[in-house]
Amino acid sequence: MRDLLRAKLEDVDSRIEAMRKFRRSLADHLAACERELKKRGDAARCPVVIEISQGRDRPRTVVKKEKKR
Repeated sequence: MRDLLRAKLEDVDSRIEAMRKFRRSLADHLAACERELKKRGDAARCPVVIEISQGRDRPRTVVKKEKKR
């Protein structure tokens, strides 16, 4: 039973890490959108769509990392 519980905990930890990475990616995309809107207003072009259309899966931006708690 302990082995099963350990395996489940490892699975949960792995899923949590994947969700944290996904959240960081979404936050990066949102930050890129916010910067574009602030810079160009109504003439803004969605940087996420531009990045995807150029074959990159993430905007090439510098975003401050969140501090671990």
